[in-house]
Amino acid sequence: MKPFLFFFLSGVLWGAPGVYGAEQKPPWIQEEVILAALEIRMTEEQLPQFRQAISNFFDSLNSAVHKLVRRNVTNLPREIRRKRNIYVKRMDAEMAEFLTQEQMPGYYEYRDLLLARMSNERRSEPLENLEGPASHNQ
Repeated sequence: MKPFLFFFLSGVLWGAPGVYGAEQKPPWIQEEVILAALEIRMTEEQLPQFRQAISNFFDSLNSAVHKLVRRNVTNLPREIRRKRNIYVKRMDAEMAEFLTQEQMPGYYEYRDLLLARMSNERRSEPLENLEGPASHNQ
């Protein structure tokens, strides 16, 4: 295994918290998502920047969701989607700073797959944990 591939995978796996069950992996370490990241074909210099951009996205989104929950906002799912879209655009801008034009289509595939896996993960949780009582009217 190439050294940068080993460090990339170990960095991704190291960041995975132990809150997921054996059959449920966090979106960023699901096999399809990791393979999509490898298809970007980043250099060793780009890998730390990539990991940092992904970490910034998750940290910012997590912080924003916690703030929304604490503020007890109405229509929580819409507000979470709005915040997610804001942080996705920021992540896109961060990636565009160090990825080449040839790598950006691969990044967009990775990003779309990651977001799809995040949405699938949310749908598997009970509705009352995600959306509150107002969302059952949808």
